[in-house]
Amino acid sequence: APSNTSTATRTLPYGTGPASAASEEYQLLGLGIRTVSFLRIQVYVVGLYVAKSDLPKLQEGMVRAFFTSTAHGDSTVSAATTLVDNEKAQLRHELVEGPKDGRGEKMWDEVFRESGVRSVLRIVPTRNTDFGHMREGWVRSINARSALVGKGNVSEKLEEELENSVTEFKGIFGGGRKGVGKGKVLMMNRGAAGDLGVWVEDEVSEQAEQKKEKKGEIKYLGGLKDERISRLVWLGYLGGGNVASEEARRNVVDGVMDIVERPIETSFFASFNDNTFVRHAS
Repeated sequence: APSNTSTATRTLPYGTGPASAASEEYQLLGLGIRTVSFLRIQVYVVGLYVAKSDLPKLQEGMVRAFFTSTAHGDSTVSAATTLVDNEKAQLRHELVEGPKDGRGEKMWDEVFRESGVRSVLRIVPTRNTDFGHMREGWVRSINARSALVGKGNVSEKLEEELENSVTEFKGIFGGGRKGVGKGKVLMMNRGAAGDLGVWVEDEVSEQAEQKKEKKGEIKYLGGLKDERISRLVWLGYLGGGNVASEEARRNVVDGVMDIVERPIETSFFASFNDNTFVRHAS
């Protein structure tokens, strides 16, 4: 089973980020296996990474979201910046065990919506996986959580824009490419403003195989600016009563709690030296 304790440093090729961005190291929060059907057939391993320089934002955003969900209008409580032991236990419970009232999902929603944390979903199939299958799962997640972005309570124009964005998202996984091979990498990046970018590792060419190269070229599939799409896809792994990988959710929560429980002034750069990769800009 995937473990948060394994140490791995990954350097991703040039071209996997905005041209204006400097090289950025991403910290693994947690990972797990996505399974389907009652037979629990393994489909892929998914890991959530956060830009190392954004870890303080994640800490602050999660603490703020917790107090927002429990303040009931008490501005003094919602302005707090640290958690005491019983509050830490309550936060963990809400994020993992408390989907019925939706508070955990709403906390994640606020963090993604308000904090500007950059993150990556890194997916590695355990078998050759069809894009159509993966896309359908993400679209179901978007539709199931669309109330979080105001569907049914916003103007007809905004709802139409969301539908157009879903269509655009589906189109990213078209273009004649069928899917992702076993052991290859699919990455979805959420930028500070919620913009989405998708990259996939290509199959190794015959020429590369002759040179005994094991990694394929990373190719850009597409992206979109509507932050609601990436937010809802991410929530499909983290929030609510039916997530794509319960194992991934629990491991991510472990990683988040490790961050939240640190003093606000802790140097994250000194503390996190494993489970990272470097994403280079073009």
